Amino acid sequence: MFAARTLVTANPAFQHHRYVPVRRRSLFLEQSLASSLTWVTFEPNDEPIWLAIRTTIEDFMLGLFNQGAFQGKTPSEGSGSAATPPPRPRSTRRTAW
Repeated sequence: MFAARTLVTANPAFQHHRYVPVRRRSLFLEQSLASSLTWVTFEPNDEPIWLAIRTTIEDFMLGLFNQGAFQGKTPSEGSGSAATPPPRPRSTRRTAW
């Protein structure tokens, strides 16, 4: 199945899913992270939760890197994952004055 292609090549938004193995890995990552982060749904949106999310994702991705799932000599070259909090609406930001 080397170089097997999907049918999404006509849509430029899905160019990175052109090959079947890439699509399968993307689906695996998405489903694995979604199932392991279900507890996040009911937690307050604050710094400690983002630290916990970041740690969970980085541990998962590092485990995959150590198993040889990604190319690269270092984990940052291999997965390039980063969990950053979304920008907060202006109405919910705390002001210093």
